[in-house]
Amino acid sequence: MNNKNKKGSKKMSDAQALTSTTAATTDATDIVVPAYEEELTVGKRQEQIGEVHLRKEVVQEQETVPVNLRHEEVTVERVAVSGQAVDPAALRDAFQGEDITVPVMGEEAVVGTQTREVEEVRLHKGATQEQQQVTGTVRKERVTVDATPQELSTGDVAPRGQQPRRPRQS
Repeated sequence: MNNKNKKGSKKMSDAQALTSTTAATTDATDIVVPAYEEELTVGKRQEQIGEVHLRKEVVQEQETVPVNLRHEEVTVERVAVSGQAVDPAALRDAFQGEDITVPVMGEEAVVGTQTREVEEVRLHKGATQEQQQVTGTVRKERVTVDATPQELSTGDVAPRGQQPRRPRQS
C-alpha cells in the first residue's frame, strides 16, 4: 500500500512502521517508541576565588615623652670678712692671677629606642558551605499520538490514509 500523497512522498506501510529505526516491536501488534531526556548533573572543582594580601610597612612618627632631669646650679656669694692677719703660708698664692674651674654637673636626656612586640596579626582560613541554585538547559523527547480522544478510547486509530481497524465483537 504505497500511496503517494500530495507532496509526492511515500507513506509507510504498517510493516515499514514496525521496522523503523526509531521504533522497536515487542510482538506482532505492539510498537515501542523510546523517549529520552537529559538530566542536569552538577560537579564541583577547586579554584581560586579571591585572595587576601597582608602588607607590613614601616611608618615614622614623632613622639614626645616627659622626663625629669637633675642638674647642679651655681650661686656666687660674696661675704665680708674682718681684717684679721692671715697666716704667711696662705699668703704664698696672694697676688697671683689664677683661673679656677669648677665643674657643674647635670643630667642630659639620651634618646634611644627599644623594640618590643605589641601585636600579632593572625590569619585563619576555614571552609564554609553554602547552597546555590544551578540552572542549565536539558533536552527531552515527547511522543505525541495524532488521534482524537474518541478514536483513542474506542481503539479506532489507524495510519493516515487507511481505515481504522474495528475491534472484534464477541
